[in-house]
Amino acid sequence: MKTSLTMNLGYHLAQKHKVLLVDTDPQASLTTFMGLEPHELEEIVADSLLTPETKLPIHHNLHGMDLAPANITLSAVELQLSAVMARELRLKQALEPILNNYDFILIDCPPSLGILSILGLCAATHVLVPVQTHYKAFKGTELLLDSIKQVKKHINPKLAIAGFVPTLYVNANQDKVILEA
Repeated sequence: MKTSLTMNLGYHLAQKHKVLLVDTDPQASLTTFMGLEPHELEEIVADSLLTPETKLPIHHNLHGMDLAPANITLSAVELQLSAVMARELRLKQALEPILNNYDFILIDCPPSLGILSILGLCAATHVLVPVQTHYKAFKGTELLLDSIKQVKKHINPKLAIAGFVPTLYVNANQDKVILEA
């Protein structure tokens, strides 16, 4: 759901704005949805994260948007970055040279709260939180909110929550209660 949200929001914003989508999920669903074959890509986001001198690879004008793609190679980045100083800032540093080229940069993070998600939070100005309206999934949102709070406090004071988007909503009493919370 989060990848669909990123892609569809990007598509609508791209009707009047310049949009870059950044895929930081090793599953590379966003890259695939945008029409690329992840396993065929020679340059991906991981290259810029591991080697700061490497320019962020961008594929231009895919459905009116640009894309910094991912593939399964990105899954090794967490381990490789574990000993790197200031690793949390690597995505932000990779994006800095191109910030003025875009009106919106949307980062599709992995579903887990590992270093790749933290990189996204450190680079972002705003977070749009997809929330499943099932109780157990809603409890997991608390972990994300705590991570956002910690990143804001220690690394990225400008980080703000743009909003919550209910996903997998079922018109049932429990989902209504959670949605209203």
